[in-house]
Amino acid sequence: MPSVSYEEILVKDGQVITHVVGSSMEPLLHDRSSIVIVQHIDRTKPRKGDVVLYKNEGIYILHRVLTENKTEYIIRGDNTYRLETVEKDAVLGVMTGFYRTAEGRLISRDNTGYWLYCLFLPLIR
Repeated sequence: MPSVSYEEILVKDGQVITHVVGSSMEPLLHDRSSIVIVQHIDRTKPRKGDVVLYKNEGIYILHRVLTENKTEYIIRGDNTYRLETVEKDAVLGVMTGFYRTAEGRLISRDNTGYWLYCLFLPLIR
């Protein structure tokens, strides 16, 4: 059976729902436990603090936008220290919601508690 890429799903359906793999977004998102909803970049524009999906050397990555300029985003995982520069046209989508665990409740990117986390994250790093 042929596999379908996230790019194809995003173009066809406008969003992709998938489990998180990796620990770079801890403590917000948990390896193989959290589920994210990512909207196609044409439907939702990233803003400072958003988590974006991009592909680097064939690997899909979800990391947070710290700042941007005309052509690039400066991003980093919540559990990493290395800053990354990502061309804007390389971003595939924006996380618009997530479940911390499969049994948990949906948390929207517009949730007040989530934005408080984003606001205080730099202070606790």
